[in-house]
Amino acid sequence: MTKVLFANLTRLCNVNCPRCYLMPENRTSRLRIPEGLLAKALQSRFFSGSTLVILQGGEPTIVGETAMQDYVSEIRSAAPHARITMVSNLFALPDWAIEVAHESFGGRIETTWAAGKKMTLDLSETRYQTQFREGLSRAIRAGLSCPVNVELNPETVAAGPDAILDLALETGASAFEFDVSARFDLLREAPTFGPGNYPKVPLSIPHAVFRDFILALRRRIAARGLQDRITSNVLRPLNERRQDMAFNTAREGDFVTLNPDGSVTTNPLFSDLRVTWLGSLAQTGPEGELDSILAHPDRALRIALEEARREPCRSCRFWDVCEGGASHFPLYDGSGECAGMKGVLERMSGEYVGGFQSEVVAC
Repeated sequence: MTKVLFANLTRLCNVNCPRCYLMPENRTSRLRIPEGLLAKALQSRFFSGSTLVILQGGEPTIVGETAMQDYVSEIRSAAPHARITMVSNLFALPDWAIEVAHESFGGRIETTWAAGKKMTLDLSETRYQTQFREGLSRAIRAGLSCPVNVELNPETVAAGPDAILDLALETGASAFEFDVSARFDLLREAPTFGPGNYPKVPLSIPHAVFRDFILALRRRIAARGLQDRITSNVLRPLNERRQDMAFNTAREGDFVTLNPDGSVTTNPLFSDLRVTWLGSLAQTGPEGELDSILAHPDRALRIALEEARREPCRSCRFWDVCEGGASHFPLYDGSGECAGMKGVLERMSGEYVGGFQSEVVAC
């Protein structure tokens, strides 16, 4: 199983997303991962096999070309076997980042998008959307593979599936993945944690709304004749599903997140929740070694709780497809749908002709 290192090179960001998992005050911090900490992490036994390093932030391109090249060199020296990619908001994508992506990231970067609650630092949603589209278009024209992770928040749902299809046609993007939006703003206002200091993250939409949106998106893709134009793991036939490691945060035991101050957690979405921190690579001695940090009892408890949460799913015929969905969300939320989108999978099972439902149903 591939192990993933999420490296938050900086928390500094050039856009304002009110529901971001990073604290607003930290998104103005200029602290960066110090030289040597990435190598220190990657030299752990944890990363001795298949490894993916995801450079992110904040906005990782803010560190500049020289620093980015230094980080890449450090990773290559410590773990020549590792694959590297980057998650950028594309708001002000520099030319050098495109060159680095071709040279060092296999011609691939990732990005995220939502129809609302993303804005510039001076709080303009319109300018954010304009510059995001420009950045995404530039990346695609430059020959980069750039999957778009769509945050399905209430604003994106209200905009409807056609907003995503129009974005694809306007920018040239073709690969889309989907996540339920989390209300980290509410979690910050009223922090609630379970055993092992595992955060109880509120959803911004119920699972059933996510289900219905995906089903509506399928219908609109077929109605507009875009079956060969839009790709998404969630829209693939069940026997063609694959895991996208960049956006998959469902396996607590396979992730490590390193923050600019050296702190370590597992799920990158918990980066700024101090009670989830397992230790710090900035420490000297055994306590600052990753293998010792990962032996923290909270991590073991969270992994056990994740397995317990998924136990009811193991008897489901779609277990091999979704494995219970993202573990940081409740399996059931009272909406009649589960985190693994059983309703979507039931509709898709056996309904495909050449990959899509043969009968187009009006939205």
